[in-house]
Amino acid sequence: MRALLLTLSVAIPAAAVGTMASGPVLPQSLLHEADEGVEGAVEVAANVVQNGLRAHGGEGPGTALVAGQFALYGAPAFLGPYDHNAGETSIGVDLRTNKVMMQLSLATAKVSFNDANNPPTATWSDVSSIPTELITFDPILWTDPGTGRTFVLQLILGTTCNLAAYTDDDGATWIPMPLVCSPAGIDHQTIGGGAYAAPLNGVTNPVYKNALFVCTQQGLVFGNGNGLGYCARSDDGGLTFTPLPPANVEICGPLFGHVISGPDGRVYIPSRDCPAADGSRVQGVMTSGDNGLTWARRVVPDMPAGLSDAKLVYDRNNRIWLAGAARLVDGQGNILGNHAMVASSVTDGQTWTPSIDLTALSGTQNAEFTEIVAGDPGRIAVAWYGAAQGGDDQDNNYNGVWHLYSAVTTDYGVTWAITDITGSDPVQRGAICLGGLGCNGARNLLDFQDAAMDAGGRMVISYADGCTSATCTGPTGTPANSQDSYGVIARQFGGTRLLAAFGP
Repeated sequence: MRALLLTLSVAIPAAAVGTMASGPVLPQSLLHEADEGVEGAVEVAANVVQNGLRAHGGEGPGTALVAGQFALYGAPAFLGPYDHNAGETSIGVDLRTNKVMMQLSLATAKVSFNDANNPPTATWSDVSSIPTELITFDPILWTDPGTGRTFVLQLILGTTCNLAAYTDDDGATWIPMPLVCSPAGIDHQTIGGGAYAAPLNGVTNPVYKNALFVCTQQGLVFGNGNGLGYCARSDDGGLTFTPLPPANVEICGPLFGHVISGPDGRVYIPSRDCPAADGSRVQGVMTSGDNGLTWARRVVPDMPAGLSDAKLVYDRNNRIWLAGAARLVDGQGNILGNHAMVASSVTDGQTWTPSIDLTALSGTQNAEFTEIVAGDPGRIAVAWYGAAQGGDDQDNNYNGVWHLYSAVTTDYGVTWAITDITGSDPVQRGAICLGGLGCNGARNLLDFQDAAMDAGGRMVISYADGCTSATCTGPTGTPANSQDSYGVIARQFGGTRLLAAFGP
């Protein structure tokens, strides 16, 4: 336990344990040797990865793509023990200040980047709030891109409620929130928000301009798996929440992705597993056009259901994009692997463009943990864990070697530039179990990673690295060596950005 609970009635200064300035690293094992027990400045080697362009369907009308360059920044030891307990990391960017906020279990970090250096250096600060560093069953952080306010929720085991706090100054001070509860559901909470839909879209809210939604699922925790989803809405910036009708009216299966509300006020909850009209299971969304009062299911018919969270975003032309890891099987029911796929819609999810298979474009055969961010119209970036070996990644005998990949497009998916971000340094060996409490090993990475766009149009990814020792990263590494969950940020510093004003 990192702190004692003192009060829930006033703004509480962040418990800043320390800060560290550092550069990105290659490989991660070098960072472990350098920063254990250190709270001062540390200089480490840079990890810069450059890969070529793989085109989909010709060059298209978009701006010429430049493959992404990313630098990796590992969590410092003063965030411990949560630097190595970072499964289900979440990340946000305050677009007013360009500060990055990252949640690693019970620790909240603020990260500042100095782009005067090449590659940029990072300064980490522990800005954990007292209410949200006490206990957790599921952690989540979300930064409202419209206001810069960052929310942290920690789900209380066996309940529908969260310990919660928010900050408007990147963790310098926190406002503790009353218990944040959904009407039902005790697992996999999410918080998000945005503009209101009609009839509330014409009303100026003097307390907080955006609607907030907190959702949970009655899902996999205790094996019932019924998939029911429940949400509550806040109209005062998170101080109070009003229960809403069940969101999952047509039973998509858990796990659900992160709730999001776009410029038109329509709310979406992505799902990795929904029933299609032909009886198959595909990925899709639950959506509301009336601020959460009623919900409908809409599916992507050519994106098969998967096992890890789907993710949905809006671009600046109000087009929605869904990314998921689709589980592919042959005619005999043999599992071929999971493929990172992406599709878009301009009809609120009623119809979709054909899904694009990024795993196939990358030359690999397996994927998990898809994340997606959007900028200017048609500019999208996707991140995922990819492995060259196909087959069932839920089998403990699976021996795939996983890397972190990204892909960017500027022409609505006609062409893509794909980067193997982690290069020769694996992020996991062997299985990635996504069966919750039913897993028998390989559960170190949990259920999702996260990504965001910063004010300069760069993709910023938070992820857990399961393969960190010299033995694991070396040529003789095995799945038995891949048990870590070390928190890392991969930040773009070169290549095509998501905002055209900042480059190609």
